[in-house]
Amino acid sequence: MASILSWNVDLWPLSLAKFLDYYTIIFRNNANKLDILEAYCGTNDIWVATANESTIVDFDPVADKFPVNIDIADFGWFYALTYVNSASTVWTPICYQRVPGESSGASALTAIASAAVPDFLTCCNFKGQGILGGIVSTNASWTQLGSASVCWSGIGNWEFRPATNKTAGYLKMPWSDWDEGVVNKVAHLGKGVLVLGNGGRAGLQPFSQGQATGFGMKPFSGAGITKGFHHAGDEDIQCFIDTNNELWVVDGGFKFQKLGYKEWIDAMQVENDAVSAGLPIIVSHSPKDKRFYICGNNSSYVLTEFGLYSTHQSTSNIGRYRGGVLTGFVKDVGDYQARVAVDDKDFRVRGLKTIDVVEYAVDYPSRGSGAELAAQNCCTDENNDVDVTTGWTAGGDGSPSIYSVASGVTGNRLKIQDVAT
Repeated sequence: MASILSWNVDLWPLSLAKFLDYYTIIFRNNANKLDILEAYCGTNDIWVATANESTIVDFDPVADKFPVNIDIADFGWFYALTYVNSASTVWTPICYQRVPGESSGASALTAIASAAVPDFLTCCNFKGQGILGGIVSTNASWTQLGSASVCWSGIGNWEFRPATNKTAGYLKMPWSDWDEGVVNKVAHLGKGVLVLGNGGRAGLQPFSQGQATGFGMKPFSGAGITKGFHHAGDEDIQCFIDTNNELWVVDGGFKFQKLGYKEWIDAMQVENDAVSAGLPIIVSHSPKDKRFYICGNNSSYVLTEFGLYSTHQSTSNIGRYRGGVLTGFVKDVGDYQARVAVDDKDFRVRGLKTIDVVEYAVDYPSRGSGAELAAQNCCTDENNDVDVTTGWTAGGDGSPSIYSVASGVTGNRLKIQDVAT
């Protein structure tokens, strides 16, 4: 066992924590190798972690060796996980299952690949049934499915062969043509399962007729996702970045809403690609706060019910330890400014006008100078075809103001420096 002394992301996107109902799982970079640990927080507020598997696979983002998805199907004392490793654009899932009742350590996890359970790119728990997506297996029981397939276990067990358990089954997704389709995410949503892949999106709906049970599939129009990390959420609402870098949300009724924000997502991916092509943006979710965190190597945004804002910490995954403290490994991206902008206004008067003073009232703990606060005015002429910006003007009394601006339409902004401290 070892104490966790730092919650920093050293090389994006590791270290990364997953918060389950009973366990907290940490995927750690250990000298460019992957470790999987189980962790808990003691009564003295010191986190302690025990390695279940050590130096499993190479982790080196600069050399194109990094995860593109980490998923866990949580069943309380039992869980199954996949770490999807990207090495030179070849995706390889590394899958384990927990041995219930075994203490944390080298014997707590066993490799999954077997005739009863295939390896997979994504997984979830749907009301006690295991759902697997992106089947990757050389076992004869599973080679006919492929990476654009999903399969589900028997009810209340971890057996996926229909011949062995009649409540188990499988389906191929509509984008499975030419064996190039991939299922990158399965997730419990509302009364069904959301399926997202590189060729589209679909929903699985459970059915029961007589002694027959299973899932039916309903395809949805729209783009899917390129990586499992591009999705997060719970049973009520989920958020994902589609293959065009557009941001979407979908509710428990499978109603999709496009939010956009493409220009910000594009810029984040360019930053990540500068480290290594395809280095993933990660979406994570804090249900209690109703917030989605969209984070990359050099920038980070938070989506709330009111809109998107940037933040100075980029998290590999956010969560609440046993429902309490908001926790996650973070990277400081060094942007400590906060900016507030108001909509452009013409005061219902067309033509040129003069604004004498724009004042701001801010409840902000000044540190002896108004230099931390600065105002800006952006305006146009009466024909709305020339932009004139006053520049940032700091107020000496902590409440900045702008004087004598002539314009047709005006928009005002406030900047707060160094919000991290």
